[in-house]
Amino acid sequence: MNSSPHTLSLRLSRWARMQFRSKLICVTIAGLAFRVGYVWLFRFSHLPLAGDAHFYSVGANILAKGKGFVDPFALTRSPPPSAAHPPLYLLWLAIPSVLWGGHATQTVQMLWSCVLGAGTVWACGLAGKEVSGERCGLIAATLAAIYPNIWLHDGMLLSETMAILVSAVVLLTAYRYWSAPSTRRAVWLGLWCGMAGLARAELVLVVPLILVPVVLLNRQLAWKHRVRSLVAGCLVSVIVVGPWVAFNVSRFHEPVYIS
Repeated sequence: MNSSPHTLSLRLSRWARMQFRSKLICVTIAGLAFRVGYVWLFRFSHLPLAGDAHFYSVGANILAKGKGFVDPFALTRSPPPSAAHPPLYLLWLAIPSVLWGGHATQTVQMLWSCVLGAGTVWACGLAGKEVSGERCGLIAATLAAIYPNIWLHDGMLLSETMAILVSAVVLLTAYRYWSAPSTRRAVWLGLWCGMAGLARAELVLVVPLILVPVVLLNRQLAWKHRVRSLVAGCLVSVIVVGPWVAFNVSRFHEPVYIS
């Protein structure tokens, strides 16, 4: 086995010559492999998962069968509607459920959640690059790949997996707007702020805490352009969240909005 310093030097020089995107792809794939290994080696012994994990797992299978967003804990043939959690993670888990004929196992769903975790690695890398260059981006991606408070959720079937990904993309789009503001970028920021609210109800706070100050405090644009961008971003956030809110208002006796 050749592990001489010269060989190591050649490998490091090849890595240094790679483009940022190629390096980020490598880190992302490594993050995905790490998550799959964690699920494969340590999570199977905990099946079946209960609590919120059961809600998401069974709820996604019910959704894939066309029965809508209902209470998976209800022991009736016609379970009542439910908005116990926002819909985005349920919709993600419903994809393999559809492919598996309306019933994906928790094992499949955990592995499918690992794809979200890999997406977080990718988004953190891009966000880090926006903050302080390519080296920062690779460091951010590497930390996202190995930090336990990120990858643990991927094998637990909890919405934190989706929430962390969407939060990373919110930060990415916010920094991109800050560096080169435009109405188009404000629209993208507003879209992901709306998606954040559909991932975790409390993340609707990214609208007043991130979208509004990032747009209004950016002095590269005149005030009228800032106001126009803010209106566009907020409007898109409302458009993203609005259908879910309207759906909930129409199916419950008491007012229910996001969850």
